[in-house]
Amino acid sequence: MKKSYLSVTIVALAILFLSVTYNFDRIVDGIRVGTPKKIIYANEIKTLSGIDTTKTIAEQFAEKTDNADFIEGNTLLYTKSQVNALVSRAKKSELLKALQDQGSTVKVLPAGASSLFYGSLAMVDARPYQCTYIIEDTLSITGVGYEMITAGVFNAGSGGTTDYNGFFLTRVSGANYTVVAVTANDTTLWDKTSGAYSTKVFEGNPITLYPGVYKLYGVFNTRNTPSVIPAFATCQGIGNNSYHSLLTNNHKMEGQLATTLVVPSLGAVIASTDVTGNLTLPSFVLY
Repeated sequence: MKKSYLSVTIVALAILFLSVTYNFDRIVDGIRVGTPKKIIYANEIKTLSGIDTTKTIAEQFAEKTDNADFIEGNTLLYTKSQVNALVSRAKKSELLKALQDQGSTVKVLPAGASSLFYGSLAMVDARPYQCTYIIEDTLSITGVGYEMITAGVFNAGSGGTTDYNGFFLTRVSGANYTVVAVTANDTTLWDKTSGAYSTKVFEGNPITLYPGVYKLYGVFNTRNTPSVIPAFATCQGIGNNSYHSLLTNNHKMEGQLATTLVVPSLGAVIASTDVTGNLTLPSFVLY
């Protein structure tokens, strides 16, 4: 009797297990019964382009796969973390993917850049040079990478309100740019070896950047007429100033501040109207 009872118990548990397993794997209206996870079918991803023409494929893919496993039939193709990694990669330019796949620590390239360190721009005293970044994922950033084509020879000075040489990063909100990160003043910033990749860390690094539009400025100040005018490397970019007219709120993809800048501080606000556009896109990258 005990043996028969044990057999019946084992059979009953097996049936219960199979039932639970079946219920767990059963799909009802795209939801796996027994878990709050959302299910994404492979054919949904394949046809995303027809869902919402106002959004990019990457944006739609991200919305579809948020907090979800990606399955086809009952086969798990990607976990949530794997899907998020694929989505993040899909948002990157081919140039950035190529750099990172070969070991580069660069995380963000200037918007519109089709190559880096393509040309050069001679710097003008008290003129901050701007490039634009589009951040689509939350990132941890250490600082700015750049390259000098001509190492400057000049008296940078220090301590004065117009002696600042460095980078500062702003986040765009409407027609205003709020400073969110600053590098310390560096009298040697623009005299680095020609053709060498150089870096400058943000104060308080690493800093966290959230999705949005950002503007970075590289600032050059000198107390004398330079013996050698510094020139930084530029990108091969869009190359036509007329495209600025496509933007609202007087935004410029690349440009320069029209006013002399004092030492920037966190929280300071710059108006978009203070920026004039030009055709030169600085090869300033974030890493």
